Amino acid sequence: MNHTISALIFGLIAVTLPCPELLAGASSASSVKAEPINPTPGPTESKTPIRQLRLERPLEFLPGAPKAAFTEFHLTILSAGKLYQMFILNDTDVARYFEPKSGVYTAKPLDGLPADIGLIKQFASGYGHIVFLTESNELYTWGQGSLGQLWRVPTIGADIEGRLYAPVTKLNLPIGEKIVAVYAGRAHSFFVTESRKFFAVGGRFWEYEATNSALVELKAARREDGVRIVEAGTNVTDQIVIRYEDGKVAVACDKERGEFAFAKGPPMKYLKLPSHAVDGEGKVYSLKRMDEDEKRWELSPTPEGEFAIGRGIDDASRLIDFHIRTYSVEVALFRGKDSFVIGEKHNPLHRHEKNVSESNMPHSLYSNWGSVLVHQRPDGTLMMQRYGNPAPYPIQFTEALR
Repeated sequence: MNHTISALIFGLIAVTLPCPELLAGASSASSVKAEPINPTPGPTESKTPIRQLRLERPLEFLPGAPKAAFTEFHLTILSAGKLYQMFILNDTDVARYFEPKSGVYTAKPLDGLPADIGLIKQFASGYGHIVFLTESNELYTWGQGSLGQLWRVPTIGADIEGRLYAPVTKLNLPIGEKIVAVYAGRAHSFFVTESRKFFAVGGRFWEYEATNSALVELKAARREDGVRIVEAGTNVTDQIVIRYEDGKVAVACDKERGEFAFAKGPPMKYLKLPSHAVDGEGKVYSLKRMDEDEKRWELSPTPEGEFAIGRGIDDASRLIDFHIRTYSVEVALFRGKDSFVIGEKHNPLHRHEKNVSESNMPHSLYSNWGSVLVHQRPDGTLMMQRYGNPAPYPIQFTEALR
């Protein structure tokens, strides 16, 4: 695949860990009255039932296991409170991390992390940047910032395929209260405070601003009933998408005013952006625009046949996980009774293994767009496979930068 393809077609690639402050509850809402998010009417329900796509089990994070996410040219992993990174532009780069004697890939600490940074509790990944939060609630960024996603951090540093990268930088946002959660979109960074305020920087969302480095509070995203934001990202057209603790999903419906509207549909448990979401039963829904003004959205059942790649090898095959870059699925993981298949849009049988034990059965799937596939076993081990190489090998971590 052409590595210079426009970033617009790629969706959110973000991984977060639950924040204790966020899960335990935030302080009371601020005195600024939030603009209400009003549900909008949707079209008449179809009378023709469809066979809806369903995950074998609702997605769940493995407690204590490493969490991974891809940016354009990097794989970032959060493990035991530390961030590691692997530069993956092509097959040659991937090979540099392989230790043939031990049969493992070795991930190294993110370059430029302060020695006294402490433990990191959460990170989120956009198309070319990451934002992360420490246990002491200090905020840091790294990566591409040409659209303001790093706030006012200048994009200096390594020039990779024409992109300028900013080093690890601590942000001191003029918010006046503790940040308890961070999220990311393609070219956005989002921050949630302990009083449930929601801030954003970067992205084409803010083209009407004098500069792209504006820090904007989206007051309309903070609901009057006090329900917390637990997930945020962007869709394929860079509109902000939010999931609340009660499962409701809201989409930015007015870019200049920062207004939001609920998407019509049932409560969701996870966002699979840029275009899908999953409910608590594992049913998959497509996030669809219902009018030209982008003010009416709907979560409609995704037909079973939409994710056909990799299916058909085993009559008992069921969808486990999928990775999306546009409104179509690019990579999907299916498992059968004792086998699994990883299929791609252009290579339906990228990998097929039979007689697989439960301990080696993939639990979740990560993918970049040119070099590797990564899946996670039930014990949390991350396994990486280079395209064209049928054998996956585990990823281990080293404290040394070499």
